[in-house]
Amino acid sequence: VHFAYTGWASVKIHPLSKPTADENFYLIYDHPYSFEAQAWMDKGEKVEFPVCVMNAGYSSGWCEESFGVSLVTAEIECQAKGDRHCRFIMAHPSRIKDYISDYCKKSYIKYEHYKKIDIPEFFKRKRLQDELSNYKIHLEQLVRERTDNLRKTNQRLEEANIALRVVLKQMEQKEKINKDNFLINIKQSIMPFLKQLEESGLNKGQQILLDRLQINMNQITSPLIGKLSSKYLNLTPMEIKVATLVKDGAVNKEIAQILNVSLNTITSHRYKIRTKLGLRNKNINLHTYLLSLEEE
Repeated sequence: VHFAYTGWASVKIHPLSKPTADENFYLIYDHPYSFEAQAWMDKGEKVEFPVCVMNAGYSSGWCEESFGVSLVTAEIECQAKGDRHCRFIMAHPSRIKDYISDYCKKSYIKYEHYKKIDIPEFFKRKRLQDELSNYKIHLEQLVRERTDNLRKTNQRLEEANIALRVVLKQMEQKEKINKDNFLINIKQSIMPFLKQLEESGLNKGQQILLDRLQINMNQITSPLIGKLSSKYLNLTPMEIKVATLVKDGAVNKEIAQILNVSLNTITSHRYKIRTKLGLRNKNINLHTYLLSLEEE
């Protein structure tokens, strides 16, 4: 359709033509809109040989199929080398040389130019077609092999990914088991002694130190600390301590005494914690929310 629309398929048949379905087939035609010749002229380059190779090959192929006789085409004049038009002679391979010679004798074409006319070899086009067909088969085979290799590679990658996910899952489970065992050991081996120490009648200074020690131990063993550290990375260490005590049910005054800071400081920390946890201006109890985080 594109060839027809642009005029590239348009030809002018010479009245001397005799297109018969035998070895006497003789066709002279001009191709007024040769894109091959036009490409050379657009570049401003003049050549010494005919350039419309595709036109010659396709035209003889189409006519050969239509008339049922072997045909070849030679371009005898070409606009790309300064001729008036792109003119072709199509004939049976056994007759085309005589037709070209006779045409050149009766026209203005000089003998020197006649010697430069390329007369196609009889089996050349067929050989090229076979080579192209074989090359196409070769390319299709390569595509199939590459596709199969790619499929196998993707399959191996998927298997490797599955194996890696299994290993990572096992590592996570092992890490969780180790962490749980560590926390259990702390609770069973250290926390009871702290409880006994608390009941041994400490003075105020000793009790404050014990309270701080218990806070630190609770922070180590509490799942909430890990969640606050990983999910809310912008909580400061002091805010995490305050959040832990709030979760344990301590009020602001108790927290201030335990951490040895002012009541206003604790109020400020609670405000920042609610803001960072997305609870600001929401009717959600901070103690209840922190307990729910620990239970997740």
